[in-house]
Amino acid sequence: MAGAEPAAQDQLIREFPATIGWMNGLPATARNAANRLAMIQEKASLERELAQLQAHPPPATDYLDAKAGYVPNPAFVQWQAQIAGIEHQLAGISALQQALALGGHGHLPPAYLLGFSTAGIGKAIVAFGNPASGPRSPGPWATRSGPPTCGNRRTSTAPRACRRSSGWTTTPRSSA
Repeated sequence: MAGAEPAAQDQLIREFPATIGWMNGLPATARNAANRLAMIQEKASLERELAQLQAHPPPATDYLDAKAGYVPNPAFVQWQAQIAGIEHQLAGISALQQALALGGHGHLPPAYLLGFSTAGIGKAIVAFGNPASGPRSPGPWATRSGPPTCGNRRTSTAPRACRRSSGWTTTPRSSA
C-alpha cells in the first residue's frame, strides 16, 4: 500500500479499515485514517444494535418457580447484560475520541490512532506525534551493544544496577 497511488490508498482504507489499521509497516497517517474510520463504523454499528435491542425488550415480569420462588425472566436478564455491554463499549469509544481530540492542541502533537478494536476488553494504540518522525526511546526494541557486563565481569544478563553504565543503547526500528 505504501507504493500505491493516493486514490488507491484511500479506496483500500475505505473498504478495509479494520485490516489496514493493524498493518505494521504502513505509514502512521494511513493507519490513523483507517483506524479512525473503523472506530466511527464500529460506533455506528454499536449504536444501531443498541437501538434495536432497546426497541424490543423482552418482558421484565418475574415468574414463579416451584423451587426458587420468584425468578427474573432469564431473557430480560440477558437483554440487560447485552445493553450494559454495548453501553460500556460506546463509553470506551467516547473516551478514546476525547483523548484523540486533545492531540494538536496546547503543547501536544497530533494524535495518531495506530490500532483500534472492541474485541474482548477493547484495544487502542495511540501515539502523540508521528512515530516515524519522533525521537527514539527505549522500548521493546532496546538492545545492548556487546555482551552484557557489569564492571569487569561478563554476565548473561546485565543486572539492573549495571545497565546505566554498561552501554545499553536503543536501536531504532528499521523503516523497511
